[in-house]
Amino acid sequence: MGVYTSSKGYTELANGLFQKSLVNSINTGKSKLYDFVEVALSDIKDKGYDIFIASNGDEKYLKAIYNYHGLDKYIKNIYSINILNSGSKSELVRHIIVSENIQPRYIIGDRLSDFKAGMENGIETIGCRFYFSKDEELKQADYVIDSLKDLTNLIK
Repeated sequence: MGVYTSSKGYTELANGLFQKSLVNSINTGKSKLYDFVEVALSDIKDKGYDIFIASNGDEKYLKAIYNYHGLDKYIKNIYSINILNSGSKSELVRHIIVSENIQPRYIIGDRLSDFKAGMENGIETIGCRFYFSKDEELKQADYVIDSLKDLTNLIK
C-alpha cells in the first residue's frame, strides 16, 4: 500500500478495497445471479445469438461472476468499461461491434447508459426492471420487461 495524500487517492484506495471484497465474496459463494438468468441466457443462445457483456462494472468483478457461475457456456465474451478512457457505454458497444465483427440485434440492460448505447449504435434496447433500474430511465428502452423470463417471448 502506498501513502495517499489526496481525496482522489483515498477514493481509489476505497474503491480498490471494495472491489477486492466483492470479488472475494463472489469467489467464496456469496453471490447469486438474478432469477431466470441461466434460463434466459440458454434460451437466447439456443435461438442462435452470440451473447456479450458490456458493463460499467470492474473487469475483475465481472470475471469473478463469469467464472464462478460458469457463464462461459452462454456468454462469448465480457467487456468492462474500464478498457476505455472515455467511460462511455456507447463507445464500449462500438468497440465490441468492431472487435467481434458483429451486428447486434438487442441490448438488454437496466440503466440509461445501456439504452443510449443502443440508440447511438442503432440497436434495439430491452429494459429490465432490476433493483437498480429507474422508471424514468426505462422509458428510453424500446421494450421493458419485469423479469428475465419475459425475454424468451420477446426475443425471436
